[in-house]
Amino acid sequence: MASWMRIWDEDNDFRSIFDHPFKYFEVPESERNSQGLDVLATLFVDRLEEVKLKNHPAGNDICPICWEGYGKQGYECARPLKTPCGHVFGRKCLIRTITECQWNCAICRQDMLFLAFTAADQRRKREEEEEEEKEGISRKLCRQLIWLGFLPFRIIWNHIKPSSR
Repeated sequence: MASWMRIWDEDNDFRSIFDHPFKYFEVPESERNSQGLDVLATLFVDRLEEVKLKNHPAGNDICPICWEGYGKQGYECARPLKTPCGHVFGRKCLIRTITECQWNCAICRQDMLFLAFTAADQRRKREEEEEEEKEGISRKLCRQLIWLGFLPFRIIWNHIKPSSR
């Protein structure tokens, strides 16, 4: 488990991990269907937002997949997680669903993997735009400082140089 987590932290790109899972994980050919999907499901689920039970609306404290309560010791759904489409399921139920090749949300039927890609792409674009904006401010500031640095030189030059007017 530690080796794929190290790779995941270094690459941190949903698309490359899910498009080429066996490039990242050392899974024997005979076990690729079962163990590979377990690893992918765990990777996907570990990136989801955990829902705090105190913030969860009353009456919605049951997993819609297994119908067990969240946060109760000994139950499968002790940890509720929010999917990219905004629905809440128990962690173990999500892992089991994904290992059965069901990437669609059990409530709205949207493709959770596609939504995760979209969210990751939007986050990456937003980070790039923020970085470009910071760079733009830095460049603008540099230009202003350079101009201000030359300003005294220009004033002095205009007073010293012979008038060619």
